[in-house]
Amino acid sequence: MATPKPSSSRTAEEPDEPSTIGGEARLMPDVLVHIPPVLRFSTGGERKVSAKGTTVEEALLDLAGRFPALHPQFFTTPEPDDEKKYHLNRYVHVYVDGEDIKVLGGLATVVADGTELVILPAMAGGALALELADEIS
Repeated sequence: MATPKPSSSRTAEEPDEPSTIGGEARLMPDVLVHIPPVLRFSTGGERKVSAKGTTVEEALLDLAGRFPALHPQFFTTPEPDDEKKYHLNRYVHVYVDGEDIKVLGGLATVVADGTELVILPAMAGGALALELADEIS
């Protein structure tokens, strides 16, 4: 009996495609991003979305590139004389494998294949914020 040929389309189990960053070709890790309920309209209702990047910034930019409505939710517009291209919106908290990026390396925090990012928009009201945190974890 003939064995079926593998599909030419890339699946999650196959290795990452090479990407060029800083002039150097390398594999981009797959990062799992947990999307909070208030942002799911931007991802077509998806609770978890895969993103590619070697840093939190690259992963969020990859996600915002595929779901453009997320860009203004994640990033503020930098001042013209600002050397940093992107700043995380102050009302958005990002956690890498459970740790706040503010105590790690900020947007420059390095991520590896399989890293999980949790995005939590700041909300007032205490109990609702705790419900949202429980719902996305």
